[in-house]
Amino acid sequence: MTDSLTTRQFERLATEALPAIRDHITRRYKDAFLADAVAADSLSAAWEHHLADPTFFDSTDPAVWMGRRANWRALDDLRRRNKTAALVEEHQGDGPEEPARAPDAPAVAPDGAALEALQAFVFDALRSLAAEDRFLLEGMSYDSLTDQALGLAIYGDSDGSPQARGLRVFRRRQKALGRLRDVLLERGFDEKAWLAV
Repeated sequence: MTDSLTTRQFERLATEALPAIRDHITRRYKDAFLADAVAADSLSAAWEHHLADPTFFDSTDPAVWMGRRANWRALDDLRRRNKTAALVEEHQGDGPEEPARAPDAPAVAPDGAALEALQAFVFDALRSLAAEDRFLLEGMSYDSLTDQALGLAIYGDSDGSPQARGLRVFRRRQKALGRLRDVLLERGFDEKAWLAV
């Protein structure tokens, strides 16, 4: 067993990690303001954990913990900003990318009736899923809940850290999205029609 980090050791490790976390988030999400905000948040959360329990980081590197928290916070913030926009994908060797758009997709606002019909189609497919899948998808899409908030609702406060619960919810939600996609395809969902709306 190692000795607990002293406050000076923690300060040194955390402040050395901060620029790397900022750079990583900026590169990954192309948003320097977001990077500053989530890096500062991860530093303050790590500091609070260290003050509350000096042994908290005995088995975890503070820099790694802060990096994970910053990434989760960035994803949560981006989801809240715009739930329908895709995140920037990273590919080795790719240059700057333009936002993806189908060649035949109109650049005008969608027709209200067509959009309502599409929403009703998706909502009906969502209703056919199991209650647990519906809870996860509706919680994120309609109630603007983060993975951590959903994790607290599902697992309670005593089942792991908020980040661990959020990661479990993220994985379960990805599977639920896959099941929703399968139901939509079984019912004749046409991706081109979606892009046209």
